[in-house]
Amino acid sequence: MHSHFHLLALYRQLLDQPRVLARLLDRFGNAERVFEHAGLIDMHECGQRDPKLVYLNDDLEKQVKHDIRWLEVPGHYLIELDDDRYPHHLKQIFDPPVVLFAKGNLAALDDRPIFVAMVGSRKATRLGLQQARNLAADLSGSGIIVVSGLALGIDAASHEGCLSVGGKTLAVLGAGCDKIYPARHHNLAERICVDGLLISEFPLGAIPYPANFPRRNRVVAGMSRATIVVEAALRSGSLISARLAAAEGREVMAMPGLVTNPQARGCHYLIKDGAALIESAADVLNELGLSEQLILPLFNASGSVESGAVEPGSVEARVLEQLTQGAMSTDSLIECVGESAQTLNVCLVNLELLGYVHASGGRFELSRSMADK
Repeated sequence: MHSHFHLLALYRQLLDQPRVLARLLDRFGNAERVFEHAGLIDMHECGQRDPKLVYLNDDLEKQVKHDIRWLEVPGHYLIELDDDRYPHHLKQIFDPPVVLFAKGNLAALDDRPIFVAMVGSRKATRLGLQQARNLAADLSGSGIIVVSGLALGIDAASHEGCLSVGGKTLAVLGAGCDKIYPARHHNLAERICVDGLLISEFPLGAIPYPANFPRRNRVVAGMSRATIVVEAALRSGSLISARLAAAEGREVMAMPGLVTNPQARGCHYLIKDGAALIESAADVLNELGLSEQLILPLFNASGSVESGAVEPGSVEARVLEQLTQGAMSTDSLIECVGESAQTLNVCLVNLELLGYVHASGGRFELSRSMADK
């Protein structure tokens, strides 16, 4: 019998009660022993509200065999709670999923990457979508992996922003990994899987019931060091994600918008309530205490930055040289400097953190302090 058979059978029966499942596994050591002792288990003692016993029947066995066939396909995974690749921060929440189904490139979870969640309105404005794409691209170019929920609007724009610079992104689903929702995002999901992952705590075949999405949001926020809200109405699932992040002691950040935009009111509410106001990737990195890590390539051997200088011939130096001729778009800089979008985005974040350049109207230009040098 497959090594995951009993775990998957137990998981399907206790999906809605992860803490009960965790207690049973802790008490008996593994799922097979839970079934061996099913008739002796006091489920009330384990915290289960409904005292039904765990059991196996033909329908459940058929479902689990389907799960196992799916897991045998390359690029399909089951990540258990004690797995080294299980997201570190997700383990620390009140009720972490005992297993995660995943599809894509498992290397995205190697070396404890820094995850940052980006969420927002499904009915985002054109400006909000562009802000999400730009911010996600800059964060991804800086080595951060953006986590979102594959939904319409800000979620999709965040994933797209990461992919546009060749970065990795994770999509947490409110259904099984074999049920992409919305259906129009099938292509986006496949692109995410090349270097990133689709993740779900829901077993295969689970359809996207409305009640699934708060649970999906708890995973998005739970696995991330910070949750960023880009456009959200006052009554929004994104604010639920922000509250879940705050409850777990994680950073909450929000991007302000026009005061006349109802899709920005949720962000303004969060800022009034103590969320960090962010305008750029540099703000996010500073809030997370990561700026030193990212500007390290511009330090000299003694560990200090030479005043008004970068290493001759470096990408940073070539970008600054181009910008002495005037403001330029990212596409123009890529063409003139001859580097990849990902390399250029890292460079621009470094230069922004040092105060050498800033973005204005979708283009980059020298900051006044640098132009005067």
